[in-house]
Amino acid sequence: MDFEAVAQKLHSIAITSSTSTKEDLLCRFQVDEDFVKVLKFIYNPYITTGLKDAKLESAGIARVPANPSAEYIMLYLTANNTGTLAAAEIANAFITSQATGISTWAAIGLVTKSLKIGVSATTINKVYGKGTIPIIGIMRGMHATESNVHGAYIATEKIDGNRRIIMNKTTGVEIYTRSGRRDTGLVEIEKEVSRLLPKGFVYDTELAAIGNFADSIALRQASASIANRRGQKRGGVRAMVFDMLPQEEYDQGISKVSAIGRKLSIATLFNDAQGVRKVATFYQTGTLELLEAFKRVVFEPVETRYVVGLPIIAIINTYQQAIAAAQPIWDTGGEGLMLVEWSSPYEVNPNPRKTLLKIKATKEYTVRCIDLFEGSGRNEGTLGSIYCRFEHNGETCLVSVGSGFADYQRDMYWNEPDLIVGHDVEIESFGLSVNAAGQTSLNCPIFKRVVGDND
Repeated sequence: MDFEAVAQKLHSIAITSSTSTKEDLLCRFQVDEDFVKVLKFIYNPYITTGLKDAKLESAGIARVPANPSAEYIMLYLTANNTGTLAAAEIANAFITSQATGISTWAAIGLVTKSLKIGVSATTINKVYGKGTIPIIGIMRGMHATESNVHGAYIATEKIDGNRRIIMNKTTGVEIYTRSGRRDTGLVEIEKEVSRLLPKGFVYDTELAAIGNFADSIALRQASASIANRRGQKRGGVRAMVFDMLPQEEYDQGISKVSAIGRKLSIATLFNDAQGVRKVATFYQTGTLELLEAFKRVVFEPVETRYVVGLPIIAIINTYQQAIAAAQPIWDTGGEGLMLVEWSSPYEVNPNPRKTLLKIKATKEYTVRCIDLFEGSGRNEGTLGSIYCRFEHNGETCLVSVGSGFADYQRDMYWNEPDLIVGHDVEIESFGLSVNAAGQTSLNCPIFKRVVGDND
């Protein structure tokens, strides 16, 4: 491989500001097999190297092999992907063997998989075809309103935990966060998925702490505290499955099985007999006939502890029916419902889909954190609240947010304020309000997460 030539092509795309020109260059360079091979290595989320700039800077330079090729380094790092000192030294040998600044730039981006050329995996798939780069992502929903609930929807409880994508491959179980970061600490969930669940499927789940909690905020805090631990996380959490689809279709970014088929798969797999009957009633047919119709997506029931299916609560047709179905959940401190349109596909897409709707007592807002303050009482010496700015009808508004933080988050943000100050954060609120100074603010704001955080 002429890595210098590949680097020049990558650089030509990086320095081009026009999106259409970038796509034209990708199309032109498609005939270069080496270029495509390097591009796939960098963008494929299933290939990891475990190397960061800091690791490279702290490592020496391997003497053997001398001047490793790009082919060698890609094969080596694919097989040795835990970021060891030996791997960093071999990567440094590859980097220092480059003859120009551009190839050095590309070499560093290759071994750390952090090369920025201004294109996304979605763009590459647009030019080269779907599935060229597997995409790890989720289907995102939008808030339900009286005007956007049309047709029949399958309702399940909305769990306020930590999103996890679980892939049960023939080569083993892989678990990822909503942003595509690998989570290797959920060993009990991995074992149960590998042993009991059908292989070749992707399970979209919410990681939730096991136990009884006062409300969804307490559940969220407990779940985050466990989910964000380093190392193994035993005994404290389970994965709540609310969707599943074949791995091949997930990698293509869209399912062929309709939502009612996917929900029926979960209902039969986790023995939700009532949910199956509700679906049968929707079809105005008997359960046996319904199971016959969905042979390709129905499974034998399993008994599990750490992976459970979310039961089908109802099939609703109106916003008012959804509110009525959500009320018992709100009465016990739960967050609400998720509604998926019965015939819709699963779509891996960064934009909210109108076929997946949230029914919540609160609304979500994105605000900018501009400062933080120390707490008092039990929060003395740590974070008490954050001060945030948002825009409403052309007006700059301010709000103080002190609820929703887990204890570890209070310590983390207080000790490292740059992790939150200056960043956009997601908060929940019961809506707009007017504060004591007569200014627009938010009613009972609750912190959810920093935008872009893995979890």
